[in-house]
Amino acid sequence: MNPELTNIHELPEIHQDTIASGAERLHRFVIAPPQPWAQLVLLHGYGDHAGRYLEFLQWMASRGIGCQAIDFRGQGRSTGRRGFVRKWEEYLDDLKVILDMQDSSIPLFVLGHSHGALIATAAAIGKQLRAQGCILASPYLELRMAVSWRQEILAAIGSRFLPALRAKSGVGTEMLTRDPQIAEKTRTDPLCEGSATPRWFVTARRAQKYVRSHAADFTQPLLMLVAGEDRIAEPAASIRFFEEAGSTDKTLRFYEDHRHELLLEIGREMIFEEIRK
Repeated sequence: MNPELTNIHELPEIHQDTIASGAERLHRFVIAPPQPWAQLVLLHGYGDHAGRYLEFLQWMASRGIGCQAIDFRGQGRSTGRRGFVRKWEEYLDDLKVILDMQDSSIPLFVLGHSHGALIATAAAIGKQLRAQGCILASPYLELRMAVSWRQEILAAIGSRFLPALRAKSGVGTEMLTRDPQIAEKTRTDPLCEGSATPRWFVTARRAQKYVRSHAADFTQPLLMLVAGEDRIAEPAASIRFFEEAGSTDKTLRFYEDHRHELLLEIGREMIFEEIRK
């Protein structure tokens, strides 16, 4: 049994600050219970921000797990052009900054959701992820939404000539969760981006192809959480990656009726418990 606080109803305080990553300032949340037995770093998805996961982070912290999360550059409250990176590897730079700030004497786990899971996966394959385990929730390893050849061409041209141009992503809140209250909060959240930039789209697709072709080089202990009704990240690609991953310690959990945002879904405490184990 993992250690927990005596009273799990006492929620540790949330602290906020900013940390430097190159020329950008990343907004950070820190929730530090007394004498944590583990650390968890959460990586949000694209067009997303860490503040949407405070319920999950406090739930974990109230059970003795120190939690941190950042808004990646160009996302949430962090600086940077919205949804834009000059090169996709800048996300790996942001991840390195937050990982380097963790206490090396306490076991560290990294949880990536969607695009955050793609970042965590690339870091693990590149041996840049020093952690005792990796949790990938609805990993964005392949796009499930249909993209026409015209859109592909426009994205390629835009990435070269108008890389920061923002266009509607086509992601509706009904695609994210079955919880109507969460969906409404997301719809009205000014920090949630309903757009994408050509540079991000093209370079993220390149990163996806890379990690899928290097699954055998992923050797981290792995917990893979897949949503059966995910209309954004292709579930079959996640399962294939799991099967091909070089990890000797790996577990797959498939949630047949769930949508993309597993940590914000109906019945999410069941998933919280699975992660805590």
